Amino acid sequence: MRIAITDGGADFATLGVGDGEGVDFAHNPQDLVFLKNDTGGDADFTVLTVQKDPHSGRNITVPNDVVTVANGKTWVYSMSESLQKNASTGNCAIDCDVAGQLLVLRRNPK
Repeated sequence: MRIAITDGGADFATLGVGDGEGVDFAHNPQDLVFLKNDTGGDADFTVLTVQKDPHSGRNITVPNDVVTVANGKTWVYSMSESLQKNASTGNCAIDCDVAGQLLVLRRNPK
């Protein structure tokens, strides 16, 4: 079950391990997403891509974006509204293969 990030607070959320065990948060094009790894090895964060037209109508599958973060490192990721935002929920989702951490920085909260 995904963790819901709702307030863009200043605390990192620790992700569950595996598909469907990460985080779910409302998309805002001004947000920055920090991917942090302190697990002892590499962490693969999978930013889920939502399949939609015009790609799905042409039998084209757009792959998920996988960001590998080395141990002790933090990456900044900017979400793509066209690829990662779910049209029906307005949310984005990220999974991780280890217990990585994630922080959504709300630069211009509404």
